[in-house]
Amino acid sequence: MYRRRIGGSFMKWRTIVLPVLTAAALALSAGCSNGGGSADPGTTSSDAKSKVAADTGTPVTLKVAFFSSQDTFKQLTQNPVIKQKFPNVTFQYIKYADLDKAIAAGDAPDLINGIVSALADLEERGLKYDLGPLAKLLDIDLNKFERKKLEGIRSYGRNGELFGLPDNLEETSPYNTFALVYNKDIFDKFAVPYPKDNMTWDEAVDLARQFVRTDGGTEYKGLVAHAAPHFLAAQLGIEFVGADGKVNTSDPKWSELMRVNKRISVEQGGFLPKGGDLTHFYKTQNVAMYAGDAGDLFRSPDKFGASFQWDIATYPVFPGMAPHTVVGPNGGMWAVGATSKHKELALAVLDTILSPDVMKSIPNYDWWNHPNVQSKRLEALKNPNYPTTRANAYMQKYNLKFRAEIAKATESVSKDGVDINTALRTFQESFQKIIDADGVK
Repeated sequence: MYRRRIGGSFMKWRTIVLPVLTAAALALSAGCSNGGGSADPGTTSSDAKSKVAADTGTPVTLKVAFFSSQDTFKQLTQNPVIKQKFPNVTFQYIKYADLDKAIAAGDAPDLINGIVSALADLEERGLKYDLGPLAKLLDIDLNKFERKKLEGIRSYGRNGELFGLPDNLEETSPYNTFALVYNKDIFDKFAVPYPKDNMTWDEAVDLARQFVRTDGGTEYKGLVAHAAPHFLAAQLGIEFVGADGKVNTSDPKWSELMRVNKRISVEQGGFLPKGGDLTHFYKTQNVAMYAGDAGDLFRSPDKFGASFQWDIATYPVFPGMAPHTVVGPNGGMWAVGATSKHKELALAVLDTILSPDVMKSIPNYDWWNHPNVQSKRLEALKNPNYPTTRANAYMQKYNLKFRAEIAKATESVSKDGVDINTALRTFQESFQKIIDADGVK
């Protein structure tokens, strides 16, 4: 039922920002084709390489949607290797959070840097582009990437298209940074044993309940599960809309998703944090555990401070699920925008960025060797298992809308007391209306 995939990334910039965009006609055409643009069938290897040479020899600006700060962006794009190989190329920084604004203003990016799960949203933005054919024409060696990592990215293509490349090389492949992070000081304060590996979500909630109290004027909680509704749906491998465009919540996985989300909130006194990410967990320091992507703790350990005492266990699983099953390929990725006029050059630049000389110049690229990380239980990040669900045309198109709708449904159960069956029925009806309104058959 489950298979293995990958993790790890050089990205020290990691926020989950998933905006929206675009027209129904895009999904209609994509649903009937390969799911995104790709190299012109008539293009030869010589043609592609000539285009790179021509673009390299003249001033060209590549627009880059980038997750991290502008300082980090400059550090990467002004690397001596990049500057020597592409002296006439300048790079325009687009903050990833402003991606939709840039597209609306006619500044769609040539290159996109983000988390792998953001690949599911490229179709709605009109940016999805299959790199496979062009990579072959440009003789790009895909063997420098870990095989399972490429498989994970290909799972976002309906026919195994390669809509992005991993943002790191093979040597980090054993790690996936989805984990259960725990604040050791809080556990020690209340004399509670630390979490164990391979706990179920029910066991994690049972453990969390021991911290729901007020002490010294501070209100404590036990567990925050980052982006729980859609992350847990992904962990369960839920097909949230079928290949026929129909929404069907009869699979028992749906009820299990709602049940666990309800427990996480209701059994902690209705705990629904608005800022349920890792930074919020660190800043408040009144929650004992965080379940989600802990990549920032590993790639930017200094920003969390040496006084923050933490460690990790494996990401919780559902009953009957293979141990250490996580959400998906949570590393970073690079993609070439489908609307770029310089696709060949963009991919050639990307190939250079993803070379050992450039990679190893990035701060904390070898984060597993950082003194503040070496003491942690890194074995909890190794060799995870992954759901096998491959996104169909409708899942690709409606990924963002699904996240919004399932969040409403789970909140209606946790906050408003709606029973699970009613909430699922309401979700199914409302989500189906969204799909039907586009007229996509």
